[in-house]
Amino acid sequence: MLSGHAVTLSERSASGARLIEDAPSEAGDEEAESAARVLYRASFQELMPGYLLYDTIIWALISLLLVLAWGIGLLLLLYLPYKRYVLKRDILSRQLYVTENNIVYKATRPSYLPFVGIVKKEIRVPLHLIVDVIIEQGCLQSAYSLYTFRIESIAHGKPTPVDELQFHGVYNPDLLRKVIIREASRRNQEVLIQRTRLYSGEGPSYIPPTSGFHSPSSKVKASSSRDVLYSKGKDPNSILLNKLEEVSRSVKNLESLLIGSHTIE
Repeated sequence: MLSGHAVTLSERSASGARLIEDAPSEAGDEEAESAARVLYRASFQELMPGYLLYDTIIWALISLLLVLAWGIGLLLLLYLPYKRYVLKRDILSRQLYVTENNIVYKATRPSYLPFVGIVKKEIRVPLHLIVDVIIEQGCLQSAYSLYTFRIESIAHGKPTPVDELQFHGVYNPDLLRKVIIREASRRNQEVLIQRTRLYSGEGPSYIPPTSGFHSPSSKVKASSSRDVLYSKGKDPNSILLNKLEEVSRSVKNLESLLIGSHTIE
């Protein structure tokens, strides 16, 4: 889950790039609209030679195993140079950076089918939806200092985590993981504070009547829940649900009183 050591914003990566930098002026319209600073920008080019060799070995082994299957393996071996070209273009175009609100991943590459066109990929993962950051390394990957970097989040309202973003060959994955965990924790705290203020006593404590009829029951009896939310052993989510149920019951009572008053008249 979201846990890890905090890293200072002034820390530098091994490649000399600062963790915080202003968004480039040539950024797209979406980045300009978000007006969010780039807190960390990952790099893939340092490990590109090893990644290309690793992918070539995997493809060659699969091709050799399929040589006896109606010559499919020979076709795969002939396709290998073009696949290396596509993968190299993909790695050179990759952009991965962490902003104040999102993780953004962009890549552009030719299609794996020749002469079909260009494939563009862009993924944005909100920080407050991230539930886990996983770094994996296989036996062959360890020989080339490669890692599989996977981000799990709660996407599209699903209660269980899903693999929102996965990629290979990122440089210094441990530092990237620390930055993501720190910013995701900060963003989750901000969202929790906003929800707490919305349903706590800091907001309006009553619902104004819809007509000139005034009744003591028209005011919603809402005790301050700030102390309750932060009391020991209490679940903030259950407290908020109870508050919502209390408001719903009060509104129903108000409607019944209003209907009764119109009936008397």
